[in-house]
Amino acid sequence: SISYNKRINRPSFNVLMPYVYFVDPFTSLVGNPELKPSISHQVQFQTLFFQKYLLNIEYVRNNNQIFQAPLLNELTNVSEIRPINIPQSNSFIISSNATFELTKYWSMNTNALLLYRDINAKTPFIDVSNSGWTAQLTVNNQIQLPKEYIFSLSAEYTSPILQGIYRTQELTLINASLSKWFLKNRLNVSIVGSDIFNTYTIRNKVINSNNFESVNITQNIDVRWLRVSLLYKFRKGLSKSSKQGNAISEEIKGRVK
Repeated sequence: SISYNKRINRPSFNVLMPYVYFVDPFTSLVGNPELKPSISHQVQFQTLFFQKYLLNIEYVRNNNQIFQAPLLNELTNVSEIRPINIPQSNSFIISSNATFELTKYWSMNTNALLLYRDINAKTPFIDVSNSGWTAQLTVNNQIQLPKEYIFSLSAEYTSPILQGIYRTQELTLINASLSKWFLKNRLNVSIVGSDIFNTYTIRNKVINSNNFESVNITQNIDVRWLRVSLLYKFRKGLSKSSKQGNAISEEIKGRVK
């Protein structure tokens, strides 16, 4: 399949509000009421090999994309972090998704992405002309344990990436879960842990050539949690012999053809 789409992304109310929020005596967050909508053009090619392996190639051009940027007030020596429009950025993406049945009890899904991004932003506030490659790999494992327990482990790695005037350092994230069905597959109990090794820390380096040449920003995003969930199915769903179920099945088969 080959597709083209054009999208407009309007700034949210939160980033337009010109209110000041002080993080500390030398850092503040402030909205930008002069933000313009961002417009993106995307050309995408997708193909599926052997009904298993998906290959995706796309080119994206963004005009006035919204990114956060620190701007120095030389009179007060306070850094104002505000959203700004980046005049132009171009991205070329190659991604692939595949599922493997390693054993009878172990399946693995992998998603690999290779991204090239080129950013040009020359404004009175910032001057950025940079480009670079980024790689991302996500692996999801599902293992069937004895007594019908299911253990899932997912790992995600992202190499350094350009984000507006920031160069974000590599990121890692590992999640895990354990689940089991009870009451004749009516009740599912699962324990899910996110960022179990507390590795998801965002480290940004500003690449604005006007100022902030040596500024490093570290953010600890609160994605580490443990959740216990219960799911109960009150109905069994459609019977295999029902006419409606058969009609839906035949309609889905027609899509595959």
